[in-house]
Amino acid sequence: IARAAVLAPDLIPFNLILQALSGVDYSEPTNPPRPEVADRHSRNIIMQSLMTQTIARRRNYVDRTGEHNPASDTLNFHPLVHEILRNLQMHVSFSELIGPLTDLMACLYGWLEQMRHEGDFFPVDQLLMHSDHLLSFVETLDVTGSPSAPLDDFRREQALLKCEAASAFSSRREYDRAVGLVRGALEDIMGVELSPRTRAIVAKASADALAAP
Repeated sequence: IARAAVLAPDLIPFNLILQALSGVDYSEPTNPPRPEVADRHSRNIIMQSLMTQTIARRRNYVDRTGEHNPASDTLNFHPLVHEILRNLQMHVSFSELIGPLTDLMACLYGWLEQMRHEGDFFPVDQLLMHSDHLLSFVETLDVTGSPSAPLDDFRREQALLKCEAASAFSSRREYDRAVGLVRGALEDIMGVELSPRTRAIVAKASADALAAP
């Protein structure tokens, strides 16, 4: 629940949250977790508990064609509950948040990248909404004094998520939003060591964001 509170209150992909909870390997940050559907029995048990406590509502979200995808099984929070949970997260120390937030950004980046490449228009819009909320939450945090290695992972995933979101907005001809995200990504990775593939992703997103309509 705490993990989900930093996303938008509606259409939260339950499979994405469960994937982030399992942790991410950062040996190659440009190869993030891909969309997967969790075990149905586990999903139902957790969902039933949440709905019994009236914390969240479950919605099966499909696109106009009626197709299901890994982001179809969603959680919706009441706006007031979501605001309370989000505010509580703002008072948690960054040392406790850095790992979970890095995992969540990595999973969201991987999902957004794959679904964009597969042309899943509606799930991409859904994930972009959550990306906006997550990145806006991350920007409010004070990262000073954090250990360098975890902070570098955090910065890389933050930049990669911004670049992927920028590419999605560029494909929708929303160039102002794309350029703003790329600028933020370049600030995030200043002084952080990057692999050749990470540099290529940032360069490609920058070029896409600046492309003429």
